[in-house]
Amino acid sequence: AITDYSAVFTKRLQRIGIKMTEVVKLNVGGQAYQVTRSFLALHPQTMLAKSASKQWQKNPESEVFIDRDGEMFRHVLSYLRDGRVDLPVTVAKKGLLLELAFYGVEGVDEANIDDSLVKGPQTAHAKVYMDEVCASLEQISD
Repeated sequence: AITDYSAVFTKRLQRIGIKMTEVVKLNVGGQAYQVTRSFLALHPQTMLAKSASKQWQKNPESEVFIDRDGEMFRHVLSYLRDGRVDLPVTVAKKGLLLELAFYGVEGVDEANIDDSLVKGPQTAHAKVYMDEVCASLEQISD
């Protein structure tokens, strides 16, 4: 028999008083994010869930401010949502691992953080291009 896990999860959330559609507003380093309380309930050990829960109890309409890198946060959310993330050239795996640790994400599987673009041929091409730009700028300034 196939178990409908979404129905089981929904019933558990309802039992503790969380509706699937309740939205938590986050402001991370000046960037606005919105996540459902049900999503945060999937990650109760994280600083996100704990912060949002405390703030929610005070005022459900308020925004939770987190003084961290707002750009990096989207990769944290991707990892939490999907259990994996593909990093762009501009993001170092080590940086994401530090952010995941800050947010209290446990059991991070580094193999599911793909930074192959950072190590791939695009990086080599970007370095050559930047070297050419720098050389051109040096000629202009001389």
